[in-house]
Amino acid sequence: MDEAEGQFLLEIVSKATKLPGVKVDRRAFLAKTFNHLKGTELARLVEQGPQSLYKTKDLIKVANRVVLNDTEKSTVFSFAAGLPSNPVMMAGVTAANSGLMLVSRGLGTTVRKKMLQAALTKTFWYPLM
Repeated sequence: MDEAEGQFLLEIVSKATKLPGVKVDRRAFLAKTFNHLKGTELARLVEQGPQSLYKTKDLIKVANRVVLNDTEKSTVFSFAAGLPSNPVMMAGVTAANSGLMLVSRGLGTTVRKKMLQAALTKTFWYPLM
């Protein structure tokens, strides 16, 4: 990565951390994630990090649980956000489809009649008939 890319990445990260909901209170997150720890163990966890108390294998399990939990939450919110619009959208699509079919049928009948009249009188074989 060259200097410009590094600066660009740093700028993106610094702007992202200013967005609401991006910053995480580390102490609160660790206390929630490792809710079975109290007092001095929790203080040690916050000061020295989870790797000071747990093996890598155990931390991977905890990380997977946190990611799965957050994924489930975002899936539920996404589903709930999209749910109210779907019936309305389906009704709108159905109405538009019905209207388009009605207009195309009417135009089709009119155009067919006009084309039959014009086609018979304007073709080169009409005088032969």
